[in-house]
This record gives sequence, C-alpha cells and structure tokens, in this order.
Amino acid sequence: MKKKVAITLVGTVDLNNHTVTFSNQPDVPQTSLVVTLFGGPKALELATCSPPSGILRASNTGQNGTVANASFPLHVTGCPSAPKPKGAPRLVSLSLGGLAGGKPSLSLTVAHGTNAPNLKTVTVSLPGGLSFAKKRPLKGISVGGAHTVRIAGSRLTITLKRPALRVSVRISPAALVEGKQLQQHARKHKAAPKVSVAVTDARGARSTVTG
Repeated sequence: MKKKVAITLVGTVDLNNHTVTFSNQPDVPQTSLVVTLFGGPKALELATCSPPSGILRASNTGQNGTVANASFPLHVTGCPSAPKPKGAPRLVSLSLGGLAGGKPSLSLTVAHGTNAPNLKTVTVSLPGGLSFAKKRPLKGISVGGAHTVRIAGSRLTITLKRPALRVSVRISPAALVEGKQLQQHARKHKAAPKVSVAVTDARGARSTVTG
C-alpha cells in the first residue's frame, strides 16, 4: 500500500544560475515528489508581471544516477490588466444647413476618445464662404457648460472651465455671414462643405476631426 510522506527539504540557492538544489533526500522509493514553495515577502521565489508567464524546469537525479527532467508552465496571477489603447476624439453629430436660403446655421457635438482625457478646448474652423458676423456674433453662439469664447477670423475657440466628456456647439444665422458664391453652390449641390474641428484634451494632446 502506497503511503504519502511529508518531508522538509533544505535547498542551496544559486543566484547566478537562478537555481535551487535540494540534495540529500532520504533513500526511499518514490513514485512522485511534490514541492510547495510558499509565497509572501520572504518567499524563496519572486515573480514580476513582466512577463506574466514563464517556464519552470526541474532536473531530478535518483539514487541510482538516473536523471529525470521536467518542465512546467508558470502563470503569474494578480497582474494588472494592460491599459486599453486610447481613442481619438470623435464627432458625434454635425449639421451645416440653411446655405441655399442664405441663413446658414451650424451645430455639432464632439466627444472625447475612448480611455482618453476629457476635452478642454474646441476650435471650430468655418469652411470657405462662411465667416462670423462682425456685430455681436456671440449672441448667436450657444455652448453647454461654463466656458469662454474667442473668435479670430473664421475660427471659434471654446475653452471649458472644467474638462468635459463632450461639447455641444450651436451657431445660429445671427452669428454667421454667407458669401454669394457659397449660396449659389449650395443651391446646385446637396453636399455641404467640410467643417474642421480641432480638439485639445485636459493633458494638452491636440487632434483634428472633420465632418
């Protein structure tokens, strides 16, 4: 009848070769040997999460000189998951209408990228043929949340006082001036010109989306 016996082994550590040798085992017949290495701050073995896996190799020499080799895959548990890649800001919606009738209006919503910081500033660049009104254009501009607005040429820059997940902007006909050439083009073609939106997140990363 087989009987399980627990024994205490004293090993020699070789730091240069990364090995531990357990010698002078009792001269008794063995069909299997299980070695348990306990963890903790004073443990014999130390594993890191880079890489989070590896191979443990063992060489067993019997009393008769016979050598048996074995290898075991190791998987380190408790490692933090790798961060997901950050996504670029995206236009959730954009509408540029009223061009054919001479009453242009623009509305858009831009959102932060996946796993990316919140939005800090949004700069809207009007397409050719559109410009901001010289008299009181801010009355025709609506932005959600606390912010400041600056107009320079055909660019509208919105700076949020608190970074946000998304920003919605509405520009009414009262804030826009349309050139005759653009109006004539809009009457003949259904496709509206492209609008460029530059976004800066809370960490200063800048990107541009077009719609």
